[in-house]
Amino acid sequence: TALRADVLLEELAGTLSGQAVRGNADVAIQDWNLTIKTLKLNAGDARLEADGSLAQRWDLRWKLDAPQLQSLLPGLSGAIASSGTLSGPRDRPAVAANFTLQKLRHGDTQIQQLRGEANIDVSGARRSQLKVSGEGLALGGQNWKSLALDGSGTPAAHELKAELAGEPGRFLLALAGGLQTPSLLWQGRITQLSTRDTIAGTWNLDQPAVLRASAKAASLEAACL
Repeated sequence: TALRADVLLEELAGTLSGQAVRGNADVAIQDWNLTIKTLKLNAGDARLEADGSLAQRWDLRWKLDAPQLQSLLPGLSGAIASSGTLSGPRDRPAVAANFTLQKLRHGDTQIQQLRGEANIDVSGARRSQLKVSGEGLALGGQNWKSLALDGSGTPAAHELKAELAGEPGRFLLALAGGLQTPSLLWQGRITQLSTRDTIAGTWNLDQPAVLRASAKAASLEAACL
């Protein structure tokens, strides 16, 4: 039995956490295909817009801007913004997106600023890029000055480097490897691993160590620091 539904909301009105909600939508669903002719939601100062389709080929765009989260979600404060696109065949999509978090706080967790940008091609036809940077993070009871994550490559051959610096010290990890399909086994090497300014002193990886990981298990060859 084929699934088919058409949803048309010419005017949505209500409240969320005391903030006025307004919007409209024109959405169609047929089997596994989703078409968004228009989707616009405003809740207080927050805005969400999306349009496009998720069918045999994806062609979807979105934009989110929520400058005052505390007005919508009690216990959470700060701002979040994001925009991006999904494109390409359903089984090998590509995503181009960016996000920014500013002055985010929830309980003891705080993020002064966190920015990210991703251009990911699952098919491997183009090199993918991932960059994330952060400042002023309080996570797990520890204070961190900066965070940096930088990755590039294809599913079959890629590199990833992560750096974290703060009160506990400075930490660096670099990986290089590839994902085997359809087994979804990642195999590669830890090319860099170091700690500095920690209570345990300074440590560096003497030579690359082979690492394998899957959904069921992970293994690491002997690594010397």
